[in-house]
Amino acid sequence: MSEAKPVIVFQFDKQNYEPSSIIELKARLDDIVNVQVQEIIRREILPPALFVVLILVPLYYFNKGFFTKLGEKIGEKLGEAIGEDVVKAYEFFKKKTIEVIQKTKSSQIPMVEFRFTVNHTEVSGFVESSEERILSRAFDTVEELFRISLKYIEEKNLDLKTFVFNLNVEKMIWKPTYCITTKNELYRFGS
Repeated sequence: MSEAKPVIVFQFDKQNYEPSSIIELKARLDDIVNVQVQEIIRREILPPALFVVLILVPLYYFNKGFFTKLGEKIGEKLGEAIGEDVVKAYEFFKKKTIEVIQKTKSSQIPMVEFRFTVNHTEVSGFVESSEERILSRAFDTVEELFRISLKYIEEKNLDLKTFVFNLNVEKMIWKPTYCITTKNELYRFGS
């Protein structure tokens, strides 16, 4: 039985991103992931250049390390453990997606949101940058964001609806910003 490809949804607004470049990205990635494209309708006159990477994947893709910096030596070579084809697929996915994010029509710095669900909680991780190094690190640490949010939700035993993080670009770590419980209680985290 073969595993289903992960589903990635790219959400963008036409004010800041050229639809043709998103469609081209979809075509280039369709062999490795099931890509869906959705346009975001923005009401602001000058909205920030928001690009959302909605990750709809089974837990085992995080466990396999699909969203980590594969091939790095961490005790043993991950690329050997999960297969060189997955490493190449991930690197291609990351490189091509970052290229599209950097091609914003806006003069503003792009805001990228990684969004996925953990135990019925919508988790969002935001990074504001156009630098390849920072965007690459954000992609490489999506698994870390998943694990941090999962650990927090399970340890604190909170029934959360939303959990939001920002990537601290100086320390290159995900920091919780706020969460909203299912009772609509807002909790903010200090800096």
